[in-house]
Amino acid sequence: MEKVLNYIKKHDNIIIHRHSRPDMDAIGSQIGLKEAILATYPNKKVYAVGDLNKMSYKAKMDDITDETYASALVIIVDVAVSHLVSDDRYKLAKELIIIDHHTNPTDIECDYFYQRSEYTSACETIVEILKEGN
Repeated sequence: MEKVLNYIKKHDNIIIHRHSRPDMDAIGSQIGLKEAILATYPNKKVYAVGDLNKMSYKAKMDDITDETYASALVIIVDVAVSHLVSDDRYKLAKELIIIDHHTNPTDIECDYFYQRSEYTSACETIVEILKEGN
């Protein structure tokens, strides 16, 4: 958990991905993490990317260029399987971490994989990390 916080502290540009066809856990963990980082570090640039559907009616995704990834930390939430990640540009990231609660292993090459399968949602996992940081 401390490693996740250290990655966040280290980077000025952060891009948060989640799975395609998002449910409320994917949207909530993605947008919740984005807003928490911005509240703690107002000078960081934090983006949320991915497809939208009717489950995400209150969420807004950011439109960013491929070049934004060159110096960015990408955080993938609520998914650890490559074919389910919304927006393949996560592969362009300078560094990549995954935060997930599912039991399956990851097939994504990443710098850090934070998996807490005892939680029923990615949102719970994000809250645990944020509580540790405060």
